[in-house]
Amino acid sequence: MVDRRTGIPATPPNTNAELFQFLDAVRRLMLKLSDDVIRIDAEDDTAMRWIQAQLAVHDNGNWSTGVLTPTMRNGVYQKVTNAGAFRLTPPRESGEMLILLVNGSAAGTVTTSDFDKVTGSSLTTTSGHAFIGAVRVIETWSWLNWQAMQ
Repeated sequence: MVDRRTGIPATPPNTNAELFQFLDAVRRLMLKLSDDVIRIDAEDDTAMRWIQAQLAVHDNGNWSTGVLTPTMRNGVYQKVTNAGAFRLTPPRESGEMLILLVNGSAAGTVTTSDFDKVTGSSLTTTSGHAFIGAVRVIETWSWLNWQAMQ
């Protein structure tokens, strides 16, 4: 039998029962998946440790000479203390990171000429001044944007 207004076949009488059976099966599956996720989470916290590692701040230490090439493997947030003149080069991997640069008492010039593009605030060597550098690398192209924090 077809509905005269829509032309759509009329719903068989057992459709609601079949729909409720289907929804009950979905509910049971979701409960099982939820239990599996809780069990896996309790047994293996690898995912949580990975997330925490990505959000932790990696300290590159004091740099007073040489070349600092940060790596994306050390996480999204990194910091370095400017303790003298050194060169900052782009990571070799594609990705994004933020680097906190804090000038120590003997801060020197930070050379960034290896980046394809450097924009933003000019770095100073004033002790205590801080800068956040947003680093973006796609394939071989790199961009560093500094923001003074004082």
